[in-house]
Amino acid sequence: LPRIGIESDFTKEKFSTQKMAAPTGVDPAMWAALLRWSMKCQADGDGTAPTDFKKMSKEDRDFLEEVMKEGIVDHVKRSAEIVDELKNKCISPISEGNPLTDEACEELEIMMEELQDIVEQIDFAKALVQIGGMPPLIEMANETNVPEILRMYALAIIATTAQNNPYAQDALLGMGALPIFVALLAPQEGEAAVTPSSKLRQKALYATSCLVRSHARAEASFCVDLGGFGILMTIISAGKQPDGNTQLERRATFLTNALFSSVPDVCLDGTWEPMTEALVSQLESASDVDLREQTVNALLGLAHRGFKAPLLERFGERINGFVSNCRQGAVDDDEEKSGNAAAELRLWEEFLSCV
Repeated sequence: LPRIGIESDFTKEKFSTQKMAAPTGVDPAMWAALLRWSMKCQADGDGTAPTDFKKMSKEDRDFLEEVMKEGIVDHVKRSAEIVDELKNKCISPISEGNPLTDEACEELEIMMEELQDIVEQIDFAKALVQIGGMPPLIEMANETNVPEILRMYALAIIATTAQNNPYAQDALLGMGALPIFVALLAPQEGEAAVTPSSKLRQKALYATSCLVRSHARAEASFCVDLGGFGILMTIISAGKQPDGNTQLERRATFLTNALFSSVPDVCLDGTWEPMTEALVSQLESASDVDLREQTVNALLGLAHRGFKAPLLERFGERINGFVSNCRQGAVDDDEEKSGNAAAELRLWEEFLSCV
C-alpha cells in the first residue's frame, strides 16, 4: 500500500530528545529509542490504509511521556528505595537485637539481587554512591549478625560498583571500606573469633580486588599498610591443604598478578620472593587449568618487570621442570590435556624469552 509523504514530513518534524529528555535514572538511549519508535508508529499507522502524518499535539506528547514514564523503571529512585528497605528491614532490627526471619531474609535477597542488576551499569553504580548507598552495604557486610547470604550480596554489590569506577573507589577508600574487607580475609584471632566461611571470603576478596585494582592509592594501602601480599600468600599457600578452595585461590592469584604488573617497586621489596615461593608451590600441586594459567601469568608479570634473572636463580630448576612437563603433555593423546599443556607451554616460552 502507498505511504503518503511519511518520510519527508517525519524528517521535518523529527522528534527532539532534548525536548523530552529522559527522566532521572532512565537510560537516555533506551528513552530516545522508545520515543522514536512511538513516533514512527504514529507516522506509519496500522499499515492497512494510506496515512497522512500530522504533528503530535502537546496533549498527546504529555500523554505519551506519562505512559512511557510508567513503563520504565527509574533506577536511581529504585536504588534509593532498596537502600531504605535494607536500613529499615535489616540494619535497624539487627542493631536492636532482633534476628531476621527467613521470610524477611528472602525478601531482602530479592531486592539485593535487583540492586546488583542495576549497578551493572556504571552510571547507576556512580549514582548509588551519590545517594548514600555504600555505608549501609558496608555495615551489612561487616555485621556478623546479618545472615551470611545478605553479607555476600552486600559485598558483591560493592564490588560491582567499584570495578573500573575511580569515583566509587575514591569514595569507598574514604569510608574505610578496604580494612573491613581485608579483615574478612585475614585469619581471625581470639577465643571469640569466628572465621568467615570460604564463600564469604570469596566475596570479600572480590570486593577487595575491585576496590584496589588500577587505583594507585588503594594498591599502596593494601600492599603497604594492610599487608596485602601476606594475606594473598596465605590464601595461595592454603591450596596445598585438603580443604583448600580453588575459587578463592584463583581470585587471590588474579589479584596478585594485577598487583605485580602495576605497583611500584617499593611495594615488592621483601615480598616478591616469598610470594613467588607460594606461586611456584601452587604450580606443583594445582591441577585446575585456569589457576595454573593465572599463576604462570603472575610469574610472567614479574619477569617483564626485570625479575627474570633472580626468578631463574632462585626457582630455575623447578621452572625447568614445569616446562618439561608441558612439553611432554603437549603431545599427549588426550586432546584436552595436550591443548592445556600447549597453552601453558606458550606462557613459559614467553617467560623464558622476555628480556
